[in-house]
Amino acid sequence: MTLTDQMIEACKTAKGLTRAEIAQLLGRPANNVINIADLLVKEGRLHKSGVRRAYRYFTDKAHADAWALVAKDAYAAQLSANREATRITRNESRRTGNPMGRPAAPVVVRQSAAPKPAPKPTKVIWPEHVKVYVAPTPPGRFHFEPPPGWAGEISKDWMNRRTQGAGA
Repeated sequence: MTLTDQMIEACKTAKGLTRAEIAQLLGRPANNVINIADLLVKEGRLHKSGVRRAYRYFTDKAHADAWALVAKDAYAAQLSANREATRITRNESRRTGNPMGRPAAPVVVRQSAAPKPAPKPTKVIWPEHVKVYVAPTPPGRFHFEPPPGWAGEISKDWMNRRTQGAGA
């Protein structure tokens, strides 16, 4: 029995089948089922009825027409159920602090049996043929050594203004 025959046989029920139900019954990926079902609808071997995401596939035109009358109500019920589930999930995520969707992965804290002690400093042994040169440490970036009796320009200017104002 071919896949198309299996699909037509599965859709003979009075309730019809959704894409997901067909994929689950046939054990096929949903994309394959959707493509084949739409081709069968174009050929006239299946009838598609419903609104938006509430489509169902039927082999009997009368069953498809009957579903078209209640499809809007079924779609509205599906939307309200989805909203309720989303509201519950959102409230649960707010309560637990976990993001919506997948549950948070458990946190695993690994500890070693005992902390490792810091290595003890050892004396460096220099071989006899090695010469060790120790370079003097360069002065820092803002290092300045004033000559004896030196006063900076700002200090000199401040002192001149102060003494001029006191003599007047």
